[in-house]
Amino acid sequence: PLLAFLFGLSAAGVALIPLLCAAQGFFLSFSVCCFAAALGRDGVLLALAALGLRCLFVLPCTLCLADAGFAQACCAMPRLRPRRLELNWRVFCVFVLLTGTVVECAIVPKFFALILARIA
Repeated sequence: PLLAFLFGLSAAGVALIPLLCAAQGFFLSFSVCCFAAALGRDGVLLALAALGLRCLFVLPCTLCLADAGFAQACCAMPRLRPRRLELNWRVFCVFVLLTGTVVECAIVPKFFALILARIA
């Protein structure tokens, strides 16, 4: 999310924000595939325990910030008129990410232990 915000501050964000979103999707699917390849069907459950809650918070915020950043980066190009930024979504995303961090630290270890006990 931070990179999506920072890329939106320059005209280079027009190219970098789509690459960032593609890289994030690749790394997420690669991680799930590694869990599944190593542990079979149980690996998918383990990936859900390890990454699922984080994805519920991070992915929507990243996409929201990428959308706003892409629009801002397009306006930073030479012949386009800049538009006014709305900080409401950015503040909301920061709040959601901080809440997600607290929830993840509290719930994921217990959920991970529960899934590991089921697998073993």
